[in-house]
Amino acid sequence: MSCSKHPQVPKVFETTSIEVNILPDYKEITIPCNIAPLNFCVEGDSIDQCVACVIYPGGKMLAGGERMVSFDPKEWHHMLMASKNDSIKVQVYTHTATGWYEHPIYGMFVSADEIDKYISYRLIPPYNTYEHISLCQRDLTTAEEFEFYNNQMLDDPQGGHCVNCHAFQNFCTEKMQFHVREEFAGTMVKVGNTIQKYDLKVPSTVSGGVYPAWHPSMNLIAYSINKSFLENHTYGSCKSEVQDSQSGLMLFDVEHERVIPICDEPNLFETFPTWSPDGEWLYYNCATFEFHDADPFDPEQRIRRQMEVTSRYKEIKYNVYRRKFDSKTLSFGEPELVLDAEAEDMSATLPRISVDGRYLLTCVGNYGCFHIYHPEADLWVTNLALLSDSIEQRTIASENSYSLREANSLWAESYHNWSSNGRWIVFQSRRRDNNYTRLYFSYFDRNGKAHKAFELPHLNPELECLRMVSYNIPEFTVEPIEKAPADWAEVIWKQKAKKVRE
Repeated sequence: MSCSKHPQVPKVFETTSIEVNILPDYKEITIPCNIAPLNFCVEGDSIDQCVACVIYPGGKMLAGGERMVSFDPKEWHHMLMASKNDSIKVQVYTHTATGWYEHPIYGMFVSADEIDKYISYRLIPPYNTYEHISLCQRDLTTAEEFEFYNNQMLDDPQGGHCVNCHAFQNFCTEKMQFHVREEFAGTMVKVGNTIQKYDLKVPSTVSGGVYPAWHPSMNLIAYSINKSFLENHTYGSCKSEVQDSQSGLMLFDVEHERVIPICDEPNLFETFPTWSPDGEWLYYNCATFEFHDADPFDPEQRIRRQMEVTSRYKEIKYNVYRRKFDSKTLSFGEPELVLDAEAEDMSATLPRISVDGRYLLTCVGNYGCFHIYHPEADLWVTNLALLSDSIEQRTIASENSYSLREANSLWAESYHNWSSNGRWIVFQSRRRDNNYTRLYFSYFDRNGKAHKAFELPHLNPELECLRMVSYNIPEFTVEPIEKAPADWAEVIWKQKAKKVRE
């Protein structure tokens, strides 16, 4: 493939009403004024050249090549600055054996609301066997990708180790964490320049920390504690299911290296904690599951509990709850129902609160808590400012909650997060091929409306089509991760996980 450095609009062409197919689909979207160039491929086996002309207030920009359009970064960012809160038009020309064709114009709107500079995520092959997993950070203004750890750095004769659940405090990287599973197991916690590996399992909890949430200002991490397992199905649109047979919540006091249990009721599955931006509330998911055949109190009946959950997994529906947090005593109040999805025979997971505290963003599916495999899973928003004391007004069928239809697709939307200014949402979606999860962004305007989602920008979108990995756990940050992969590897390899107290 070659790319022309000086493309020109063809002098002779035929105008066609056939819209050009581009990958990724960047047509009629709202984009931030600091986003990396939205390079794209033109689809069509007969096409051998293409030119894109971007018309913006006060100028135009050209880019082209064989079947990939790659914009000059300096020209692109100059165009964005000149187009704030305005529209741009893109005219694409394609060449085949029969000549040049001018396709219908499509538009984009450039918002003056910037997106956070960095996004972090995990890259993992589908149906992973721990062969190659990497934790990456990407500069959203340049599309450059950097690994901050990958599991190939250590010689592991046991067959690999998993790394997962990276999390940051308040969009900054000074305080962050991720887990190492299997060989070299432990929770990696970075505070400033210090990295410590912890064993967070204490006698009163069913597991160590699993899904994390840093308190926005205090040196505390809320975790779910889960006994989870994976089931694969031989029929149906949902081929895999991750389920809990037991779960609860705990708090890790990083400074004093101690765990404080929050809740762990045998017939309640609590998971996915998240803090309100002011740190005064802990939101989480909870499902009620009454065991009929297994004894939830008997640790020897773990397999029986799993078998019963497996046989009745479509009955499990999660709601959103919250608990008031006392920062002086590090204690929590009684649970309060925030969103009742079960009342509508649905399941709402992964609560995320917007930075202004106004909106609750969730993923809603038919059942269960691991919606990454659920084709029906969509993003929903609840306006917390409109919630009343009426329980009926707390269902997903109420006027306070609505699907983000403009951002959703026919395939699974899942793990989502807000940007630090509350104007952008990032999430995982299987919409391109229903095999791999990729990252998408949607503008969330001041009226509470989402706009058409667009895919994470790539330096080489043609090469990206051949990258057989899923992107997951996207997390915005406003600064880079300073620690190098070797810094993490040294601690993982050499340091024994430190036991914490209760």
